[in-house]
Amino acid sequence: MCGIYFFTKNSLISKENIKKNLKHRGPDYNGQVDLKHSIIGFNLLSIREKIDFSKQPMITENENFIIAFNGEIYNTDKLKKQFNFKVSSDSDSEILNRLVNLKGLDFIKYIKGMYAIILYDKNNKLVHAYRDKSGQKNLYYLEGCEFFIISSEIHTLFESSILKKKVNYNSIYEACVVGYNPNENTIFSNIKKLLP
Repeated sequence: MCGIYFFTKNSLISKENIKKNLKHRGPDYNGQVDLKHSIIGFNLLSIREKIDFSKQPMITENENFIIAFNGEIYNTDKLKKQFNFKVSSDSDSEILNRLVNLKGLDFIKYIKGMYAIILYDKNNKLVHAYRDKSGQKNLYYLEGCEFFIISSEIHTLFESSILKKKVNYNSIYEACVVGYNPNENTIFSNIKKLLP
């Protein structure tokens, strides 16, 4: 269970506070890439490989993309054979990095697993976010005209002084009846959940 996040600097979030806020999701390592107008970050819980092979955010070899990834890619062996990847580990992070480097935004067509991915396109200055089809790994976001925040956990969005807690009573009712919120709504009216 790692933690990933991205925010524009005008979101008024302390990069140190958000890192600490997600430490329980990944106490083994934390990293950030500090861009001109935004920050992308990662907290690692090391499970599968040595920490050195799973450090993130990762920058692709062609330096076009920055990746923060939480989860597990199930078909790494198939991807290694299909694209003849020469990798130094069995880390799904390393294989994902190679795939994004090779296929760009089309990488998503090739992976199977449970994941949440934040991908920053450096050339176009765009952020892309993905969840697996079954939605096992959450991503929550807050957006305004001039700012954007996305994170593995809702409470990290409250690091921003822009955000005021406003309860969405319809979502609370829905969660009580159904047991969860099946759409993009959360119990906070201005925070959304990225759909699978």
